[in-house]
Formats: sequence, structure tokens, C-alpha cells
Amino acid sequence: MRLARALVASRAATALLMVAGGAACSGPSEPAQDGRTRLTITQPATSPTPAAGHTVVFEAEGAGGVDKASHATYGAGPKTGQDVDVPLPYSKTLHVTGDLGLVTLFVQNPGADGSVTCQVKVDGKVVGEAETDNPYGVCRVQVDSLGE
Repeated sequence: MRLARALVASRAATALLMVAGGAACSGPSEPAQDGRTRLTITQPATSPTPAAGHTVVFEAEGAGGVDKASHATYGAGPKTGQDVDVPLPYSKTLHVTGDLGLVTLFVQNPGADGSVTCQVKVDGKVVGEAETDNPYGVCRVQVDSLGE
């Protein structure tokens, strides 16, 4: 009777550990020489797979004396943001899971001279580029179809 209770308790503990901690039992429980049930528990060897996603890099640089942008506005999927008075060259990286939807980058030249070039990369591939040499011009990259 005592051995039966120990075996039931051991199996219940194994089930609890497996559910709560992702542990696995290495084999059937066997009685040890002292009459107790011996149980070997191991942790999984692999970590969970990270969620699939994309790495989006927004870049801008100035020429002709342009060393900063008055603002850089960027977005990919549900993630958006804006940086103000940013030094050029500029780079911002976002990690986005799921559908990217519309990917955008707007970078404004703060002056009357020079030019601003901007570029967007998704997973290392250039998906859009633009340049403006207009006074106070805005460099615009918008990509709404990445073949997803």
C-alpha cells in the first residue's frame, strides 16, 4: 500500500513538473533498493523557436553640407516612430513580427542647400530608395508590397 501511494504521488509529481516546467521524464519510474520510487527528470534540450519576423532598417544620409535632418519618421506594420534633429548618417532598426503592411520612411532636409538620400532594407534586401535636393525637401520611401 505504501509503495502504491508513493508510485501514484511520483507520477502526479512528474505530470505536474512536465506541465509547469516543460520537463520530461526519462523513462518509467523504478523502485530503488530502499523501497522508494526513483524518478529522473530532465529539462528540454532546445529553447522555444522565436516568433518569425522581419528586420527593417531605415537609413538616411546627407550631402552638400547636410549633416542633420529636422525629422525622420518611420513605420513598418504596427510599429512607427519619429526622431527629431537627427544627425546624418542616420539608421534605425525595427524587428517586426507578422505582416509588415506599409513600410515608410520620411526624412526632411532642414535647410535650403544640399540633398538627403534615404533607403529602407527588409531582411538585408533594399526595398526602396529616394533622394531629394529641394530646399527643405522631404525624402520619401513608401513600399506597400513586399511579396508577402
